[in-house]
Amino acid sequence: MTMRSGATQGDELLRKRRRRAARLHRRRSFAIVLARRNAHARRCQFGPAHMKCGALLEDRIDRQRGIVVRWCPQCDRRERGICRDCPAPVAGQVRKAIYCAACRDRHQRASMRRYTAAHLADVRAKARNYYANDNERRDRRNAYKRAYRKLHRDKTVRQKYRAGIRHNATREKMLAYHRRYNAERRAAKALVAKLAYRESHPLPQPICRDCRRDIPFHVHGERISLDQGTAGMRPPSRCIFCAVRRNKHEVRASVARWIRRADGEIAAGPPPKPKRVRPWTPRQRSTRHNAAGERLCWTETCVTVVRGREKKCAACKAREAADAAQLLVAHTGRGRRTDLATVSRIQRAGVRITRKAS
Repeated sequence: MTMRSGATQGDELLRKRRRRAARLHRRRSFAIVLARRNAHARRCQFGPAHMKCGALLEDRIDRQRGIVVRWCPQCDRRERGICRDCPAPVAGQVRKAIYCAACRDRHQRASMRRYTAAHLADVRAKARNYYANDNERRDRRNAYKRAYRKLHRDKTVRQKYRAGIRHNATREKMLAYHRRYNAERRAAKALVAKLAYRESHPLPQPICRDCRRDIPFHVHGERISLDQGTAGMRPPSRCIFCAVRRNKHEVRASVARWIRRADGEIAAGPPPKPKRVRPWTPRQRSTRHNAAGERLCWTETCVTVVRGREKKCAACKAREAADAAQLLVAHTGRGRRTDLATVSRIQRAGVRITRKAS
């Protein structure tokens, strides 16, 4: 402890003694107050209202004073610095810590399990956000999963077989998610295909069939270039002047319907936020064939012919298993964590890690 400015060594020693005497006085005073509280209680009253000791009190004879006193075994172990569950010393400050390191970890895990069971929805939402908002963590876990599947192909096959024959709520939920996801992907792929078709087959400039003037083509209030395509939107056959002149009642009715729809949208409030769908990019064909039409190994540089349902040859599988074992050795933390620096270093050295687990 550093001395205060202008104080001598004797002054500092006197101040330490006074502080120690005051601390011992407060400790004795608190012991007297606690003894009064425990005199007519069944459980120990040590601690604040929401964190009381709560241990069953015992009656013991004080041989020095010759009286019966209430005694708490848990507080006695805390005072002596002994773990509450085992004879090991506490991990922390004596008279404050109550558990050793092992027992403290066990109680923390039990407390986390109780909290998770009581607030399951909130814990799951936090876990999803924790995983979805960190690209580095997601890439690290996915790299570990891919490496594990390449190293333990037999275990992966057995696990998929067990999951396929297990009909429970978890499997049904997973299948429902995949159905929704595949439907969204099909819609995205169809939209990409339509746009690609319109780019290669642009629409001609629409012309009014009555007055033969060019019709400005708009979609959702924005001018659409015919070279970009309109994703299947059909242009009108008449300009607005000829349409109003020929079908006055229909135009008035359509305007009234549009006004009613706009009023309904304003009353209903802002539209819900559309669900974000990851952009779909067409992939190259995974199967490779030689000049004789035989199917080759999935690896680009391999020319081995595969049979049946195989996608890769045995040599490529063994090489990927060795690379995966090298990645798994460098993992840190509990379970599915991989050192990204090691992964990038191995990739720069020439190890090929495919995105899709075979």
